[in-house]
Amino acid sequence: MPEPVLRKSAEVRTPEFASANDWRVRETANWRAFLRQRRAWSRLEDADRDGALLGHDWMAQCWKCCREIRRGELPLVLTIGDRAAMALRHNLKTRRICFLEERRSQRLDLLGDPRGWQALGVYFRARRDWDRMDLHFLRMASVECILTEWRELGLHSLVRGRIAQRRIGLAGSWEEVEAGFSPYLKANFRRRWKRLRARGDVRLTVHEKADELAPVLRECFRLEQSGWKSGTAIADDRELHRFYRQLAYRMAASGRLRLFCLRVDGRAVAFEYCIASGRKLYALKIGYDEELGTASPGVVLRWMLLQAAQGDYDWYEFLGDDAPWKAEWTPATEALRHVRIYNRTPGGLYWRARDQVPPMVNGILSAWGSNRLF
Repeated sequence: MPEPVLRKSAEVRTPEFASANDWRVRETANWRAFLRQRRAWSRLEDADRDGALLGHDWMAQCWKCCREIRRGELPLVLTIGDRAAMALRHNLKTRRICFLEERRSQRLDLLGDPRGWQALGVYFRARRDWDRMDLHFLRMASVECILTEWRELGLHSLVRGRIAQRRIGLAGSWEEVEAGFSPYLKANFRRRWKRLRARGDVRLTVHEKADELAPVLRECFRLEQSGWKSGTAIADDRELHRFYRQLAYRMAASGRLRLFCLRVDGRAVAFEYCIASGRKLYALKIGYDEELGTASPGVVLRWMLLQAAQGDYDWYEFLGDDAPWKAEWTPATEALRHVRIYNRTPGGLYWRARDQVPPMVNGILSAWGSNRLF
């Protein structure tokens, strides 16, 4: 990928933390400069409960595969001393700021010390080159900080979406884990297992090393493409395929990749593409052989996966939107919010009014804005 110098690096010292250099906000929009920050980000990842999904490897791959950056949006990587970091992108035409990756990422936030939100509030208050900021998949503590501390700075915000992501606790005994499964799931698992065993030897394999990934990834991506995801599978989208293939190697190099495959007589019939972060296991992608639908290989895989993961992890995170089939596995959820922040600019005031007024007036504002503002 080219290494564009899109904007000179800058640094802003926030008034509240003027006496502490470790709360100084630095801005980076240069690929080489971002790569040099890898070691510092790695320290933050280890301390963050969602570190792998906010870390340097993940964001580097997002940057490389971001269509919006290739179309002219600017990467905006912010570091708060050595305490926190965040990767954003800035559209100068629409004057909108958002996370570097909104489509593939499913858990976004400030990496590191949550007190960095206050420093970022002062930093963004001083900038006049943006009107609205959309931050998706934020943890609740971050939302509360934005709604209170940023509002005191004059940056008003609105919660524009709510999501609950399912999670399975693995810290207890297997009996405690199973207690969260629905009666339907438990009653049907034995029958599904027997149907799968009737087709041959059933084994769970875990692939973590980079030197064994190439054939396994091809096998898994073909399996997903052959099923109900045809047309939207990883292999159907060149950019998506590049993202997940290269991400697998990045995560394998840092010891975080966990690619689980369920095999019947050596042939893969289901897989889960997972990332490990501390005591958490995140499921990014799943796929299974639909010809074995009556045996539910995806269900058998997850059941065996959870048993194998117990003891090594405290949580299995489904990620993505909630769904009835996920509720069969667990009642526990992680609450996330989508928040929009408005700047004190004329454009920011327009967007704030547009989002808060009734639909009829909103339509008038939209028509006026399309003629006057954009």
